[in-house]
Amino acid sequence: MKIGIVTGILAKKAVESYLKESCFKVEVISLPSPVAALMSPQYIAKMLASKDVSTFDIILVPGMIFGDTFPIEKALGVPTFKGPKHAADLPVVLGMLGKIPLSKKVPACELVIDLIRGQAMEEFDSVRREAEKLSEEATAFAIGAGDERIFVGRGSPMYLLAEIVNAPNLTSRELQNWVDYYVGSGADIVDLGMLSGVSRPAEAKTMVQAAKAITSKPISIDTNDVDEVRAAVEADVDLILSVNALNMKDIAEIAVDTPIVVTPVDKQNLCPSDRAKKIQQIEENIAMAKSLGFKKIIADPVLTPTLMPNLTESLVVYFEFANRNPEVPFLFGAGNVTELLDGDSVGANLLLAGLASELQASVILTTEASCKTRGSVSEMSTSIKMAALAGKRGSPPKDLGFDLLILKDKRVREEAFDPSMERGLRVLPKTEETGYQADPKGCFKILLDRENRQIAVFHYSIGQLEPDALIKGDNPAEINAALIQNGLISSLDHAAYLGAELEKAKQALVTGKSYVQDQPLFQ
Repeated sequence: MKIGIVTGILAKKAVESYLKESCFKVEVISLPSPVAALMSPQYIAKMLASKDVSTFDIILVPGMIFGDTFPIEKALGVPTFKGPKHAADLPVVLGMLGKIPLSKKVPACELVIDLIRGQAMEEFDSVRREAEKLSEEATAFAIGAGDERIFVGRGSPMYLLAEIVNAPNLTSRELQNWVDYYVGSGADIVDLGMLSGVSRPAEAKTMVQAAKAITSKPISIDTNDVDEVRAAVEADVDLILSVNALNMKDIAEIAVDTPIVVTPVDKQNLCPSDRAKKIQQIEENIAMAKSLGFKKIIADPVLTPTLMPNLTESLVVYFEFANRNPEVPFLFGAGNVTELLDGDSVGANLLLAGLASELQASVILTTEASCKTRGSVSEMSTSIKMAALAGKRGSPPKDLGFDLLILKDKRVREEAFDPSMERGLRVLPKTEETGYQADPKGCFKILLDRENRQIAVFHYSIGQLEPDALIKGDNPAEINAALIQNGLISSLDHAAYLGAELEKAKQALVTGKSYVQDQPLFQ
């Protein structure tokens, strides 16, 4: 197969460098346009008409061009498709030819990503189904009911438990939003975290009922309070967290058939800090639970934060407990680390999921109790998939079809700056900002609608304290176009300002960063 790759002047060297190892016969066709993405299909057709393209089996044009490739194909008589947006993706796209149907409208890199991600999801689903089947046939027990129930046991898939912290402080609408958000982010179990030192059984029952009305996923409750446990059981809660030596006998009288999570807390309501004593205490608590009639038991050796007191020490506890108790499934509390770490949660969640997978944890717990961990449930859901596929393939968690590269790239895609491009050009001096100049058409207030993942732009006419128009969306270019088409912008500097602010707002939506108009997104 002979392939023609169309590009512009500036990208030619980059395209040629990425095509050196291609197994196809490839010819780069550089057209006299500096920026490839700005070429129109009509321009490309006109410029290629003067060249002999009859020897090409297909032609790939830059993926970023506006419009589809039909006019080019019609003019030249050669099948023409959109290539990738970036030259760096050419080797991947060419390597997938024959496996993906190229498109006249969609950039090839997006088709490749969708295919690879789809295949990875199918593989993960297959791994999880097989593990669920094996665990169901073995000593695993069910949590929940119906199609959304899960089977937990050693060797079962790693399930994600997402905790709603301080749930009684939420309104019913806020609780519903959190449940919907966690389920949409990939949670297998939604946990209702109660308030420490405060007994609110009425709210416990109401919240469990409300959560179960919203989703068929298993619902758990995290509390030490026996009255709250009793109320939750009356509402058919699926799992009880934080059962210990102090409250176990009372809970056994009301919930012996309900799955429980057992911690190393002793009868004095203390959790041993010494490694050996901690393991001994949780083993004693599990033995006590079994003697009281509990059969559905998950251990929680308690993961501790980095440095205070000691993450490594708690990991050793997990390791030794897992080896000494090969039949007991256990929970890995990743949220204990990420919430007490002033660092981005993305990489931390992937690393913690990898550690949990190595230890063969059955349940991994995380939460989004602070804005710095916003998105952790989705991140952990992806991390679990990556850990499962890496384990199946016997490889590190890379090149899997899933990734958590949000602030950094896997490979460089930008076109390299060449100092020779400056030769012979008139260098324009920078201009000092002239200060704020009011647009006669009015001004704008930009906010984020986090619940619906949209940018909200309010328009204020000059001298008015209340907005008179609103435009919402998630695409800055479309919002800006709507503002212009509706005659709400009349100055170039105002349009440039809005373009920068809207793109900043979009990045805040993607990353979870706080958006404050006129303030930098990253310090």
